[in-house]
Amino acid sequence: MALERIFASGLRLLALLPFWLTGHLGPTVATVILAVMPLMGALAYLGLFRRFADPAEDVTGHASYRALFGYGMRIWVGSISGILLSRLDQTLMTPLTGSYQLGLYVIAVTVSELPLIINGSVRDVTFARDASESADDRLAAAARISFFLCSAFAAGIAATMWWWIPRLFGAGFEPSVQVALILLVAVALGTPGSIGGAGLSARGRPGLRSLSLVVACAVNVVLLIVLVPPLGATGAALATLVGNLLSSNLNLVLLQRYFGVPVRLFYGLRRSDVRMLRNLLTSVLRRGR
Repeated sequence: MALERIFASGLRLLALLPFWLTGHLGPTVATVILAVMPLMGALAYLGLFRRFADPAEDVTGHASYRALFGYGMRIWVGSISGILLSRLDQTLMTPLTGSYQLGLYVIAVTVSELPLIINGSVRDVTFARDASESADDRLAAAARISFFLCSAFAAGIAATMWWWIPRLFGAGFEPSVQVALILLVAVALGTPGSIGGAGLSARGRPGLRSLSLVVACAVNVVLLIVLVPPLGATGAALATLVGNLLSSNLNLVLLQRYFGVPVRLFYGLRRSDVRMLRNLLTSVLRRGR
């Protein structure tokens, strides 16, 4: 999955760059490239067809179509709510506050989503591991480490973006720096609950994760309507911050209620986490030699 994302993002960049350098990058060209390149990411899975060509190798039990459909529907509700939570604000901003504020907000969103690369990778691996064998300590450790890494990445962006955002996007977009700062906080604080939500889905309760996202999406819409007209892009960022905090912590509360995993385990950094990070870094450096 990580290879798919890297492949799709790399192709998108390679496709956009020539048009940008020659001055031919317009809305139509950008839309076509952004729509097609994610489909090209499927090429990363071609090797799996050879690896799993023999179905006789799969000796595990098979779920019924009814069970698969029910699980998929519960996942689907959360996925739609998550998309609305992260993208509905951009749709509503133009009628609520105007295109300039939307432009500021889009830049801020693009910048603030960079740390999600780390969280997305950890979440996907955690989902697979926890579905195979549930382990509360491992789930909480993954959340804490992801929270630390995303926070460190976000802090690095926050410390430097005042310099490179105006130079990269133009002086007119300098106000997006403070908006991006709020969104970076929202992304970092939402990390533990994102891993917790993966744990809920892995343990057969994707509906609980979807419930958190539905509630957060509803609250987010109300806050957008209230905050965006007077505050513009800053109001949308504050609404996103509240929505992320709500969905994240609802996941953790539900995980504690149904599986007995204390919420406090998902915050802070333990000595064992530091050792794990050190061992991981050592392993990566050895491979690079």
